[in-house]
Order: sequence, then structure tokens, then C-alpha cells
Amino acid sequence: MPRKAKIFFDTSVCIDVARGTVPAQEWNAIAQTIRRKYTYVISPLTGYELIAGLHTGQPEFFNQNREALRVLYPAGKKKVLPVLKVFVPFQLFGERRAPGPATPNLDLWIRMVLKSKDRASLESGQMKVGAGRRKLGLDLGNVNKQMRDIENGYATYFRRFVDAEVPDLTRELWVDFVLKEYDEEFRLNHRDLVAVRTDAAYHFSVTLWRLAKDPRYNIHRYKSELVDAQQLYYLCDENLVFLTSDSRLKNKILMSTQANRVLTLDEVRSGSVLP
Repeated sequence: MPRKAKIFFDTSVCIDVARGTVPAQEWNAIAQTIRRKYTYVISPLTGYELIAGLHTGQPEFFNQNREALRVLYPAGKKKVLPVLKVFVPFQLFGERRAPGPATPNLDLWIRMVLKSKDRASLESGQMKVGAGRRKLGLDLGNVNKQMRDIENGYATYFRRFVDAEVPDLTRELWVDFVLKEYDEEFRLNHRDLVAVRTDAAYHFSVTLWRLAKDPRYNIHRYKSELVDAQQLYYLCDENLVFLTSDSRLKNKILMSTQANRVLTLDEVRSGSVLP
């Protein structure tokens, strides 16, 4: 019997549903269909982005702004995926790597946000979540800074990559980039795996590469798109499906062999992809 496919949401889906772009009754029906057809999992990048975004909102809108996290973290069974530095080496090469010491516990962070009475209580350091007695707090300003540092790191690295004197982002160059990024040996079988299993991320990055070759294009201004590119790495698990509200993202990877595993919210609402 084939394994049940898994699905994870882009940040844009959570925000659109929370804002009412999709009526609640319609979303509830969609969510039930998703639960029936897929195993639901959570991307750490989506959780990180949504929590970081709480810092920029006014405290009086905290309850309203965290509704996107309720969409991401619904009642029922769910699991937060490992961070990419752990996930990709295991999926591609069977290597088990421990998360770094600074890797956040996103599941705990999300539960803290959803349990807190308000922003002040979340940041107070006096919260208790779960069975433990340890008092906890979440510094939203620091989380936001960490997310911006991650985005800026992606942008700086990509800018340096683009500045290399090569005419285009070939698949061979892309494979070398990924192997270096994940500290992998340049073996022939590794190269083949990377080429096939990161195809969507490759096609998305080719589009950004071509835009970034224009000296007027400010990659730092559009650095959130680099986070989108990172989300696509999760498709190296051939059992994973990605749901996004961003039709532009889907358009960038239409020629990818993995395009059928990137669904848009419009497609889902029209009934064209979820029977």
C-alpha cells in the first residue's frame, strides 16, 4: 500500500486564510479534505517567518496577528519537519545529522505564542507550556532579528554566487552549489540525486539568477523570495507536497519535474487538484 503523501503550507497560505481571503467555512472544508488526503506537516521556515512577523505588529493587534499561526498549527496530529541542514542530507544521502545547538524548538515556540494571553505575557519569561515547570519567554524582537539575519545571509550568499563570472546558472553549477552548501562529497551518485531531487529549487533559483544579473535588481529587497527557494528544498522528499498562495512561485517552476507537487491555493479552491 503506498504511503500517504505529506503536505506543508507556505507562509502566504496561513496569512491569506487568517485574513479571511478564504472564507472560514470554505477553508474548513478544504482543511478536512487535506487531512483526509495528506499527512499534515509544518515547515520550520513557515513557523519562523510567522513568529518573526509578530514583532512588527502593534501589541494591541497581537491576537489578530497570531491567527496565521493557528492556521499553521491546527488541532489534530501534526509534526514540525527538521531544519533543512538536517532534512536534506538525510533525504538525499541517508545521513543522520544532529541539529545545531542554536536550532530553535519551533513546536514549543508556536505553542507558546498560541497559549499566551497577550504579547507582554509571551515576552515576560513567566510562561509555562506542557508538563515542564520551567518558566519560558519569547523575545519577538530577537526572533525577528534572527529571521532578518537569515534572509540577509541568503541574499549576500546568492549575490556573491551571481557575481561569479559565468553566463548562466547551469544544472552542473547548481549541483556543485548544493553539495557545497550541505558539506557533501562531490560523488557522481550524489550529483545525480541532487539534480533530480532539488529540481524545483533549481528552476526557481534560475529565475532569480537571471533577474539578479541586472545590476538594477536589488536582491536584498526581494530576499523573501530566497526563503521561498529554501522551502522548495523540502521537495527532495518525494512524498512531500507544498501548498502556496503565491502563483508567481508556481510560475517560476512550471518546467520542473516537481511542479505537480507545488499546489496553489487558487487551484485548491477551484477543486482542480483536490478531489
